[in-house]
Amino acid sequence: MKGELTTPLKKPLDKKGLGNSKVAIPLPVEIWIFIVLALLAALFMTPSLLIKAGIMKFSLQSADELTASMALWTVHFARLFCLLAAFVMLITICYWRRIQFCSLCQRIQATSDEHIQNVLRKKDYLSYLWLASVLIAFVYIFLSGSLFSERVRRLVNKEDGVIESLTALLFFLASCISALNLRRATSRRTRIWLILMALGFFACSGEEISWGQRILGYGTPDSVMALNVQGEFNIHNMFGYVSDHVFIMSVFAVGCLLPFLCLRIGLLSKLIALLGMPLASIRLAVGFGIASLAFHTWSLFRFLPNTSGVRLPEVRELLVSVCLLVLVVDFISWQEKNSAQDVAVEHD
Repeated sequence: MKGELTTPLKKPLDKKGLGNSKVAIPLPVEIWIFIVLALLAALFMTPSLLIKAGIMKFSLQSADELTASMALWTVHFARLFCLLAAFVMLITICYWRRIQFCSLCQRIQATSDEHIQNVLRKKDYLSYLWLASVLIAFVYIFLSGSLFSERVRRLVNKEDGVIESLTALLFFLASCISALNLRRATSRRTRIWLILMALGFFACSGEEISWGQRILGYGTPDSVMALNVQGEFNIHNMFGYVSDHVFIMSVFAVGCLLPFLCLRIGLLSKLIALLGMPLASIRLAVGFGIASLAFHTWSLFRFLPNTSGVRLPEVRELLVSVCLLVLVVDFISWQEKNSAQDVAVEHD
């Protein structure tokens, strides 16, 4: 019976490109590690422990009641999510003998992930753009106090200053590149991802400068003012800093963690290939990790001085925008390369 499952006979393909026989799929052993980590997070990720570690300390101890309460609810939701994730993974293990033979799992298993593995191991100079950005950020933070006058630092650090404007510009550039390549997309999945990136990065660009509020000089409506922690016309500062926390956690999970997991877990790599989802190379994933984790007062800058007066969240967002721009360019270039290879195969 085991031999029949692992080495099925060749049969005609069905409409989805799958044979009538089904192949046994090994359960990824990493799922046990995920369960342990999820349970530990659900048990020990308490507000008091986070405050002691310095994570979300400003939000949890904020004098603004809305900011503090929303931060507290964010922690409770995160713990509940980890608990549910562990439960779902345990159910998956219990019923894996059935789940592995469902049509979706079989379709994922039949998908080639060669393209994804090539993306993960990609080596080019563009992948190091984030490294140059990080080095420039460190030089500015550590040396700007002695290199630049207070007037220049104020121009760089202020709202809608050089850092915020450059971040908005990079997001806008990523949005434009995604939109302009829609016509060149050869598959429906690629077009969907390009549309999502174009809209998402355009929203990020507008949010970064509060949709031009300070540039155009219009006021904040009273209904928004009551919910926005900074009194600005944007969404990401409403209900405290929940959006910022979710954004940076998503960047770390998708930009940094996911590529390393795809390198290790074949089934996950095949799923990403089936979805046609943009994926960072391993080198770019390191950049996402540094951008999302290093520039915090509770991590690297707990031990290093910040003499520039710059707000670390703004630097963090700028570095993330650099990494996302590189991701967009990489995604489009790899899609064009695959399309050219497909055309060459058809002519042969």
